[in-house]
Amino acid sequence: MQRRILIKYGGNAMTDPDLQRQVVGTIAEMAQSGNEVVVVHGGGPFIQEELDRAGIPSEFVEGLRRTPPEAMPHVSTALMRVNGSLAGLFGTFGSRAVGLTGRDARTIT
Repeated sequence: MQRRILIKYGGNAMTDPDLQRQVVGTIAEMAQSGNEVVVVHGGGPFIQEELDRAGIPSEFVEGLRRTPPEAMPHVSTALMRVNGSLAGLFGTFGSRAVGLTGRDARTIT
């Protein structure tokens, strides 16, 4: 039976390359079994690295990052890297992946 599966893949779970390969391999198997799989990823640690490199301090309010407008280009850069890396990794498992952002096709404006 084909299912539509939505997976939230958190940024902290992506920091270990071996674990990342294992997770992506498992998700690829789900897709190759005939399921429709959508992966929504985070990127907190990668965003933090990018902001640190740029010298932009991070502020968290009740566990959520408050992102000032000047940080957005750096956040976008970090998330695009994560997105591309994940899409490429899916390819190594024989799965086709398309990386999209909220700005693609004006999904979010």
